[in-house]
Amino acid sequence: MPDRKFFMTRDGVRIAYAEHGSGPPLVYVRGWLSHLDLLWEREGYRTFIETLSTRFRVVRFDMRGNGVSDRDVSNLSIKVLVAELEDLLNHLGLDRVILWGSSFGGPIAMRFASLYPEKVERLILDGTYARGSAITQPVRRFLLVNALRFFPEMGFLLLSNATHPDPRRSAQRTLEIGTQMVNPKVGARLYRLAFRVDVSKFLSAIQAPTLVLHAMRSRSVPARLGQDVAAQIAGASFVGLDSDQQNLWEGDLKRLFMAVSPFLGVPLTINPAEVSLSHIREPQPVPEEPFLFLCYSHLDASELGDIVRKLQQQGFPSWIDSSISPGAVWREQIARAVEACDVFLLFASKHSLASPYCIQEVNFAVDENRSILVVYLEDVELPRSLRMSLSSRQAIHMRDYSRAIFEEKLIQGVRGLMSRSRPSQ
Repeated sequence: MPDRKFFMTRDGVRIAYAEHGSGPPLVYVRGWLSHLDLLWEREGYRTFIETLSTRFRVVRFDMRGNGVSDRDVSNLSIKVLVAELEDLLNHLGLDRVILWGSSFGGPIAMRFASLYPEKVERLILDGTYARGSAITQPVRRFLLVNALRFFPEMGFLLLSNATHPDPRRSAQRTLEIGTQMVNPKVGARLYRLAFRVDVSKFLSAIQAPTLVLHAMRSRSVPARLGQDVAAQIAGASFVGLDSDQQNLWEGDLKRLFMAVSPFLGVPLTINPAEVSLSHIREPQPVPEEPFLFLCYSHLDASELGDIVRKLQQQGFPSWIDSSISPGAVWREQIARAVEACDVFLLFASKHSLASPYCIQEVNFAVDENRSILVVYLEDVELPRSLRMSLSSRQAIHMRDYSRAIFEEKLIQGVRGLMSRSRPSQ
């Protein structure tokens, strides 16, 4: 993942952003909830941004109150958020951009395009609206805002279920991710703002060619609101996608890019060779046969794909967290898998050692006296909390060997630990 960068807005708020690829600038205005690092761990989002970056210089950022930007902010309004977007463009020296406004970032992108037509070459809007009060009934707006303020577990779960319907979702996991993205009280203020925003009177001033996309079965923002936006912008096109995923990158990316490519005038094709651990995961949460527990960061997925395949070819099934069965409790399934695994593989990198989830898994494996093999993907130092408990454990450093010898050493290490864990009868 490209390094985070920062700039200061005119009112003294520190904003985090990241850049990908090269070419004409495309600024992605996500809105909220947002977190540069956590979103990047999601395979669909990462593929979405990386595909765009094959043709464009993609800039994404965390709005104030979100992610790794300043979280404790007092100044929140559509005017301030539009100014923040302008400050980002000025900081980067961008005079004219393609603007992509998604969900609650849409009204900000629309208002910016109406104010600065000379700065917006093309405008893409997805899953968005012009008048927030039309999103849902007043009582539902009231309940969501106050759930975030006083009962964040429920608030984040409601938001998550509306955005990405999934019966496997864990309330605890949703709360952990949500609070990493935004302070619940700030989130409540942002959603109150979202429901109060009305940029409909400015749509006629938008001059940029505009494409409006919407998931037709979205439970977060009704598709009719996207259709209304397209109807009020001169020459705008509307494309409805057969999906219930509010975030279009969580749905069918191939169809998404088929809709976007003609509008942008360039082919956007997902790389079929892209490594994805989802294609090599075992279906059972806890296999009966000997298996490996893989502890890793999703940011290292491309590095691990070939390694895991090699291990499986040698007869070592692997378990990772997305093997959790529908309806399962996330923590319970992971704990059960760690308890039952024959060998715990920690793929150590700057990403995995910065992840509180990976650290929790390692500590639990130590407590359960699992056989642990530390595989260093790069030169990193273990956190102080792990140095003592892992100092006597076997370790392999990828940098010390050629790829072929490294894989041989890894297989030998796994086989040795596996034989000690389950000696032949």
